[in-house]
This record gives sequence, structure tokens and C-alpha cells, in this order.
Amino acid sequence: MDTRHGAGFVFLLVFGAGTAVRAEDDLKTEIASFKQELDGLQSMLTDPAAHLDRLTRLKQQFLALDARPDLDRGSTNSWRLSQEIGKIEAAFGEYDSAVRRYRELLGRLTDKEWVPGTVWFLWKYAVRSGDPKLLKEVAATVIEKDPEGPMATRLVREKGPPYAGLIGKPAKRLAGKDVGGRAVNLGAMKGKLVIVHFWGTW
Repeated sequence: MDTRHGAGFVFLLVFGAGTAVRAEDDLKTEIASFKQELDGLQSMLTDPAAHLDRLTRLKQQFLALDARPDLDRGSTNSWRLSQEIGKIEAAFGEYDSAVRRYRELLGRLTDKEWVPGTVWFLWKYAVRSGDPKLLKEVAATVIEKDPEGPMATRLVREKGPPYAGLIGKPAKRLAGKDVGGRAVNLGAMKGKLVIVHFWGTW
């Protein structure tokens, strides 16, 4: 009896099973590596300019993991991965990309505990983008995905994104004293880049 074809079939089954096991092991290794990077990542994000090369490499590493077809898109690992990629994008000033990522993430979350934090980051990066149109789109997303949340409640109450209509408009007149007691008039700084930081103590 000729068993050559049968042997070949068995070989293919064994080879295919071995390949699948290696792919699964590779995925587990990449996820483990991703988790190990998280603690250091948070400290790097506080000063991204000082860690530009390292953050760039991590972004590429995370994007490669995120693109794997065998990564469960509904898993906590996938959600966390999307969040961290979005944070790196925002640290690089890529707010539009970070917003797109967080909106996509919000659309596939099944664990409600993740929703408030995701909404907070989504709104934060939309505000930093300085794009009124994007703010309105994100406002609609927040109201749809987290209707009972504090941000959605505020947006509904104020009938739209707060201060969205002020972006790109002249600042209001502001006069006061700086921390050294010197008089400051915002109008006198017209044409200059000015950061106004409001703060208080309790």
C-alpha cells in the first residue's frame, strides 16, 4: 500500500499545528513585553522630549502588536494597548490621531469600567487639538457612548462643547498682577505667545 500521501498529510497537520503554537507563543511574548514597558512609559510621558527616541521605538513596537490579526480586539490587552499608543501620539502632538484612536476604542469597549477614563482622555486630546469641528464631533461621541457620565451631562446642559466657540478668537481683556506683584495687561502682549495659568489654593 502506498502511504506517501498519507504521511505527507500527517506532516502538514503537524507542521501547521506547530506554526500555530509558535504564533501563539510569539503573541504572548509580545504582550508580556508590552506590559513590562508600561511602568517606565508613564514616567517618560511626563517629559517626552527627553525620551524621544525611546518613545518612538515603543510606538513602533506597540503599533506592530496592535496590527497582529491574532490579537483579540475585545481583550483588555488590546484596549490597554490602544490607550498607550494614543498617549504616545498625544505626547508627540499628534492629537487628531490620538482622538481617532480613542474614539475607535470607545466604540468597541465592552467593559463599562473603562468608559469614564477613555472619555476623559478623548475629551482632553480633542481640546488640545484646538479644532472646533473635532470638539463638536467628540462631544457627540461622548454623549452617545457615555450618556450618564459627568462630561456628557455637562455637554447636554451647555448645549455643546464649552469654550469651543472661543478657539481662534481674540482673548478677552485681562489685567492683574503677576507672582512678583508687577502689573500685567494681556492687551499689551498682542501678537506674542502667552500662556495664562489660573490657579488657586485651598
